[in-house]
Formats: sequence, structure tokens, C-alpha cells
Amino acid sequence: MKKQLINASIGLFLILTSCSSNDDNNSNTSIQINPPTWIQGTWLESIDPDIGWRFTNNDIISIIGNVEMSQKEQLELGANNGQDVSVEEDSTSEYYSVQLNYPAGQTVNYYFEKLSETQIRLSPAIYTKQ
Repeated sequence: MKKQLINASIGLFLILTSCSSNDDNNSNTSIQINPPTWIQGTWLESIDPDIGWRFTNNDIISIIGNVEMSQKEQLELGANNGQDVSVEEDSTSEYYSVQLNYPAGQTVNYYFEKLSETQIRLSPAIYTKQ
């Protein structure tokens, strides 16, 4: 699981940073990520606490060791380079589902299941709120 997350993150980073730059330096404000209140905070994997997620009111940040990657920033980078990007979300008090549509047809789906007030699951890993 750890290798898959690292490989996906590296691949996504390479795709997004290899896009040609745009002279327009304005940030694209159409990217909306809205994690529900119950999931906001930092969650670290129970088995490997170097891996986790940070949810803010407007972003999802993946954590691998001391490297943090903002999903919103990655999407905005693609949008500012003229790429088609989007976010689709669904949530209840029991789960948060998000589909991140990156440039070049790259789509990532996450389904975070609330196990308790202090634990969530992104199958098969369980994360504990810090």
C-alpha cells in the first residue's frame, strides 16, 4: 500500500509539473474541495505513522514521511496550465468520497469510511486522528 501511494504521488507530481507553463499567473479559484467537518484534521496510519492525510476546510493533503502534497495545489497547477481538472465529492456522517480528475485523464478516487470519532479507513489502511 505504501509503495502504491508513493508511486501514485510521484507519477502525479511528474505529470503535473511537466506541463508547459502559462503566462497567466492568476490562481484558478474554480477548484473546490470541501471535506466534511468530521474528517478535518490530521490522520496518520496506524501501522506506519509516516503515512497519512490532512484535511482542511478546502484541501486534502497527503503525507508521506516529511513530504506533504496538497491535492488542491496540484489541481490548480493543471487548471492554470489550461488542463481539464475537476473534483467530485459526496459525503455523509459515515463516509467521505472524492474523485480528483487530474490532467491527461488521470483520475484518483478516495473513499474514507468513518469508523469512529478517532479512526477512518481508506481500505485497507486505518488512520487515527492526531
